This record gives sequence, structure tokens and C-alpha cells, in this order.
Amino acid sequence: MMKIFLFTCFCLCLSNFVDAGSKNDEKVEVELTLGKIKGSIIESRLKKKIYSFRGVRYAEPPVGELRFK
Repeated sequence: MMKIFLFTCFCLCLSNFVDAGSKNDEKVEVELTLGKIKGSIIESRLKKKIYSFRGVRYAEPPVGELRFK
């Protein structure tokens, strides 16, 4: 029981250090040869710009005979 309590306290303390990002992120749109993608510019804790593009598909998943090659 004490281990569960300590683990829960540890997780709660650790969650204070997680940064969920700002609601005021800059929006950015990049045009590529295959089309446009939308993303955002996020500022890190070290005041550096991070360009974030979520949901970008890279390739089809390997299935059938291509799997595990």
C-alpha cells in the first residue's frame, strides 16, 4: 500500500514539470511538392523555436510479405 502511495506522489510531483504548451502558438503553413501541411511554432523553455507538424503520414504500414523485412 505504501508503494502505491509513494508512486502516486512521485507521479503527481513529476506532472508539475510537464509543459503542455502555450495556447498562443504561432500557426504555420508549409507548401511541399505533394501539398500543404499545417503546423505550429512552439517556443521551448530555452527560448528556441520548434516547428511542430502533427499527423504527417510517412508511408503505408508493411503488411503481408513485406512485414518483418
